[in-house]
Amino acid sequence: MGLESLFAFATTGGKDFPVAELLVTPYHIVGVLAVVVFILYFAFQVSPVDLHWDRRNPVSHHIVKNCKSLNSYFFPSIWLFNSHLQGIFMTKLRAPKSIEYERHYIKSDDGALLAVDWAHPPCAQAAAPVVLFLTGATGHSRSHYVTHMVARLLARGFRTAILIYPGLQNTPVVVPRFMCMSKIDDVRCFVTHAEEQYPTAFKLSVGFSLGAHLWTCYYGQAEPPPNLIGCVAFSSPWQPGLVNVALARPLQRTLYEPHFVNIMQNLVRRHIDVFSTLQTVDTEEVLKVRTILDFDDKLSCRLFGYANAQEYYTASDSTRAIPNIAVPFLCAHALDDPLVPAHAVPTHALRANPHIIFAVTRVGGHNCWIEGVNPFSSPTWMERVALEFFDARLAQVAAAMPL
Repeated sequence: MGLESLFAFATTGGKDFPVAELLVTPYHIVGVLAVVVFILYFAFQVSPVDLHWDRRNPVSHHIVKNCKSLNSYFFPSIWLFNSHLQGIFMTKLRAPKSIEYERHYIKSDDGALLAVDWAHPPCAQAAAPVVLFLTGATGHSRSHYVTHMVARLLARGFRTAILIYPGLQNTPVVVPRFMCMSKIDDVRCFVTHAEEQYPTAFKLSVGFSLGAHLWTCYYGQAEPPPNLIGCVAFSSPWQPGLVNVALARPLQRTLYEPHFVNIMQNLVRRHIDVFSTLQTVDTEEVLKVRTILDFDDKLSCRLFGYANAQEYYTASDSTRAIPNIAVPFLCAHALDDPLVPAHAVPTHALRANPHIIFAVTRVGGHNCWIEGVNPFSSPTWMERVALEFFDARLAQVAAAMPL
């Protein structure tokens, strides 16, 4: 509306006023909506990374200084504005990378068969750094979040190894059990295998969900080899009992619990001959359950010698291991994690350990942290943080080595 129109309105009392100029067009509506969405996005989605670390620790200081993603804001993809959409996109819509793996089999102390999928960068030397992966409870080397991180690591000259839990991705079940949350025997075997394969290489570790939990227990209970120099842990279910309570909420019980239960029941069906040998387990009852609590109560706890699911969860609590962690250990948690509520995160214990860097974001979901206008091609914040941590840690160790 120009000055002439305003003058006409003032001098005629509104007569002969060009009303058409006041009409709202679709462009105006789109513009207003865009502004509103922009304001809401920055008000409720974007936030600085809440970082907790011991500023007196020179190792942590170097890592934080060289990890740009920890010193910035997390900008989630505007299209994936809650944790459930992030999870759906990560598991259903983000295409996995094609990775060529070399499979090795190792035996755990109790005779269980474990698979390790190795991926090698082109022309890799024996001393190329190795990243050891522990996935979520139903994850494996072809999982979306694993293949994308492996691809980026291979491009940077890292060698990678992913532990495949018993029963997953065609790993035979020869002993009636799956992965145990309360014991680190399989992780010890995995680390020993990597040491035997590449004894001169520096090694780092990354864990997702259950894998993050297991690395926490390992570093807190075992004595890692000297060249295992750091760990990144995403979305750890620190206290499984509290996580199970969160899964009982209506939305979680609808979206997530059936998925996990179905996968585990299918593993039992596939190896029914092995599990049927257990006198303490009724496989027919196991295949009828509808919740993780019931599955753990009727099967998991009995596989590992516990009286019930609650006793199994108590023994699996990784909070007790946190004070004993003595290597650089970065853990990240999103406050909107649909599986691990904020009250299940042992914040005080994490802050009290001088070797731990604890990063918290307002949003990010469980094992997701998808960002970018085009989430199909953008790296996740999770991938960027892990690579920055690995680079910073390797540079630090290399600088400390005698010439």
